[in-house]
Amino acid sequence: PLGSDVILARDETRFVFRVGPRGGIELTRGAGADATTFTRSAHPEGEPLRALEAGRESEALARYRALQAAHRDDDALRAERFDALATHLLDRRLDAAAAARVFRVGAALHPESASLAAGLALALLRQHRRAEAAPWMERAKALEARAALPEMESILLRARLARLTRAYAGA
Repeated sequence: PLGSDVILARDETRFVFRVGPRGGIELTRGAGADATTFTRSAHPEGEPLRALEAGRESEALARYRALQAAHRDDDALRAERFDALATHLLDRRLDAAAAARVFRVGAALHPESASLAAGLALALLRQHRRAEAAPWMERAKALEARAALPEMESILLRARLARLTRAYAGA
């Protein structure tokens, strides 16, 4: 680091991070005529993940749906991203309530995802909410039976369903 907003990479490439004129984040790579600036604009309502983190699920879901409609192929809106984030919250941070919020929004955006349904059921079980978990567990099993997944995804889903079944039996 050369300062609070400047980093010099090993290959001598200079990176400058700052807040842009409209409130978004700007990253400038290089210097002078060779500089390239990337801007991430700030949405007036804020990022939906921040709303979700604050427990405002319906607001986050509405914003994610608008983003999904505008950017159908955005990797940040894929079911796998929601699954990875929620799984991290559930298994690494041990925050079942936060994981359940992410799984719930992900499942609403991707109703075809057995993995998100199973994850939500597991997060609800961790919160001792067995009655709420039951329909999600059944939904996950029904979706898994119909899903044509790549082999690795199928293995991971079956492992999650087995884990869910054991947790449900022990709850």
